Amino acid sequence: MRVTKWNKMLINFFKPYFDYFRMSLEEQAQYLESQKKYRLARKKYIQLKNYEKVIELSRLIRDYKSVFLYQVKNNQTYEAMQTAELYELYQLGAPLCEKQGAIIKAAHMYSKFDYIKAASLYKQEKIWDKAAECYLKANQWIRAIDCLDEIKTKEKANEIYEKIENIAAELIKKENYEEALKIYVRINALEKALETANKINDKKASLMLYEKLAEKALKEKDFEKACLYYEMYDSSKAFKLYLQNNDIPNAARLLMEQEKWEEAIHLYLKNRQEDKAIEIARQKNNYDILMDYYKSHKNYEKISWIYDITHQADEAVDYFKRENQTDYLIYFAKQLKASKTAEILKEIGHFEQAARYYLLDNNEEECINCLQLAGKSPKEIKDYLFIKNYPA
Repeated sequence: MRVTKWNKMLINFFKPYFDYFRMSLEEQAQYLESQKKYRLARKKYIQLKNYEKVIELSRLIRDYKSVFLYQVKNNQTYEAMQTAELYELYQLGAPLCEKQGAIIKAAHMYSKFDYIKAASLYKQEKIWDKAAECYLKANQWIRAIDCLDEIKTKEKANEIYEKIENIAAELIKKENYEEALKIYVRINALEKALETANKINDKKASLMLYEKLAEKALKEKDFEKACLYYEMYDSSKAFKLYLQNNDIPNAARLLMEQEKWEEAIHLYLKNRQEDKAIEIARQKNNYDILMDYYKSHKNYEKISWIYDITHQADEAVDYFKRENQTDYLIYFAKQLKASKTAEILKEIGHFEQAARYYLLDNNEEECINCLQLAGKSPKEIKDYLFIKNYPA
């Protein structure tokens, strides 16, 4: 009795299993599904290649990766792409979308894990702002900048430009000046680029930037700024520009910085700024150009002034004698030795004055001679010699 009862219990226990294994594969799948053993049931449906059921059960167990894979296997391409997008299966969906020619959708999915690939696809579709965004995420700043000119929406282009500028500022904070400099140059933020180049003492870059800034200022007709930039790399261009704009003080300053004092004096004189020319001549004790200028204009007063302050009485006498300027001649003759002064005064017919200087030189004979030539009587000559009428 006991054995029989035990046998019945075993048979009852194993009977469902015996019944299950006697079922067909499809019946087994249906049975497992009815028992809500979806993963096991799915395996059976896979064996049966019933992909619709595999997809259905995969949804029930939220295995969306399998949903995608079996949708592909079941030639449900569109549905698979939708699944990838809906459930963020980007690494699976991106290649499929690309293969199917859904380039924008593929680019969107690639942008979640492969920025460079995504940017490449966006460029292919001429979606330049999104391409630029992807390059920025990949730290490919120069490539992002290359996209800027292609962006049609000015507002969007400005937005990305600001992002790039902020990236450069962050790089400077991290002392990555070289990368920041590249960015500033490429986005044409030339002032910031110059500041960065100067920080790292990159002279080659600085000179290039001064040139670019000068050309930019020239295009904008900001001549003052253009000149300042030109000064930093080509002073001759700056000088020409100063002259073109009649900025004589700055043009002269450049000449003086190069120690071209005479050229600076000449420039001021040419532009009728005598005071400035005189100021330089005084500072440098260089009156040659001034003298030539005043002589060409027969400005005897200024010529006399220069001869006076440079203590060139001999030359002054020769010059004013040639110019027949008696008053100036007499003035400078009186600065010479008494004998020489007397000789000059006699020569120009100022006999009485000449007599005084001959007397001062103790040359009584010539003194008497000059007094006679001046028409003095013997008595007047005697009295003159007696009182020794020396000049003041």
